Order: sequence, then C-alpha cells, then structure tokens
Amino acid sequence: MNKSSTASSAWLSPTTLVPVILALISLGGTIGGGMLNRKTAAELELSKEELAIMARDLGFAMNEDKQYKRAQTLLEIALRQNPKDGSIYYSLGYSFKMIGQQEAQTNRLKAKSYFEDALKNFQQALKLEVDIPAEFVQCTWEVCC
Repeated sequence: MNKSSTASSAWLSPTTLVPVILALISLGGTIGGGMLNRKTAAELELSKEELAIMARDLGFAMNEDKQYKRAQTLLEIALRQNPKDGSIYYSLGYSFKMIGQQEAQTNRLKAKSYFEDALKNFQQALKLEVDIPAEFVQCTWEVCC
C-alpha cells in the first residue's frame, strides 16, 4: 500500500509495539481508553519526533492489518508533529476511505463524512506530491457523491 510497508511490518513485533504504544499514549492522551502520564515518554528517552515517526509507522501497519480506526488515531498524532509529510495524509485518507466503506452499510450520512475527509487528505497528499493511485481518489468521490 505504501513505501513503508516493509519498514512498518517491523513494528508488528509485540516487543516493539508495547513501548511504542505506551509512549504514544503518554504523548497523545488516551488511546483505547487507557491513560498514562507523560513521564513514560521521558522514561523511554524518546523525542516527540521519534514518537511521531513511530505513530506514523504504526499507523501504516494498522492500515495493513485492517484496523482503520486505530490507524486514524495514530496517523492524526503523527500529522500534528509533521504536517508536511504527504505519506501521512495519503495513509490517513486511506483510513478514512476504508472506515467510510464500513459505515456505508449502516449510516450513509456518517460514511459520506468519512469519504469527504478521505478526499481532503488525498488532495493534500497530492499537493505534497505523493503518488496516489487515481482509482483511490475517483472511487472515494463516486461512492460519497
């Protein structure tokens, strides 16, 4: 799905995921309902930039694992730290598109909102010169409108 596929699969190891998730929770507040203090990131000696990179890579991995809402949360954390990374916009757009497809079965209005968010993120990725397959943008637009 993206250039970081092989790099992001390295994050799927439980020994890597646990400290990363703890650090992300401490940086971003609550993820999955748990709350830890900000001291965790300092204990792990990770900078905000390192945490943003981990959030991005873990978000990529969550998309590949079809955990789109988790990917959305992680990618939004990464985007706050690095708003000029087009690959994050692309992957976030993909998350929104897939969540929208899931929502389309039960709530078309909510699905349309997700598709609109997907389109905005794909457009931002294009502005930042990220290669996006045309069928992603086109099928998002056709489904939502």
